[in-house]
Amino acid sequence: MPLDMVVASSNVTYIRWKVHDDWVSEIKYYPCVQRVISSSNHAGTALVIGCTIGSTHHIGDFKEMSSEGSKGSGFRQLPARRQMRDETVFPVHKGVKTFDFCKDLDLLVTGGLDGPVRMWNPLVPGCTAGVLKGHRAPICYVAICQDRAQIFSVDSKSCVKVWNVVAQTCIGSVSGRCNGLVGSITACAYLPTMQWLCMCADSPVLLVIQNR
Repeated sequence: MPLDMVVASSNVTYIRWKVHDDWVSEIKYYPCVQRVISSSNHAGTALVIGCTIGSTHHIGDFKEMSSEGSKGSGFRQLPARRQMRDETVFPVHKGVKTFDFCKDLDLLVTGGLDGPVRMWNPLVPGCTAGVLKGHRAPICYVAICQDRAQIFSVDSKSCVKVWNVVAQTCIGSVSGRCNGLVGSITACAYLPTMQWLCMCADSPVLLVIQNR
């Protein structure tokens, strides 16, 4: 169903805002902090943490529309930007392709075209908490393992690395030639309960992360 028809429904109310100056590469909602985190290739707005509800959100700021409002041309108009107090912007060289967040570890992790995996304190956008170097290709997936305080990263050449969060060192690496993956990576998912990393290209591959 076209989006114009969805928002025309009497059961739909929505809020729009301008966040990035390039295409959004990834977006996630984290109920634990009631925040939406999104990323893009634009260096100046590479990653943004923003709230969607709250006392500072007014109709005049975000053009909240009911079914009547969305039937006109308002939906096609460019949305306004959030108020600065409602979002935290992380500038990153060459932007961000993928990210993960862990509230209990106070850790935000990003990866992008330039190769390094960056660690951030989510309250300090201007300075990284650590930069993990070792990949020789753009990062396409990162995941945080809270129980073991580790980070898993995958690059576009199917190389997988495991990092220790505290020591900020690589404790394991599997090259693309050794993990059995054929073709370009199309999707990845870390399954924390099973401690499996699933990667998909021409066929899926499961990597079992051993305890160390």
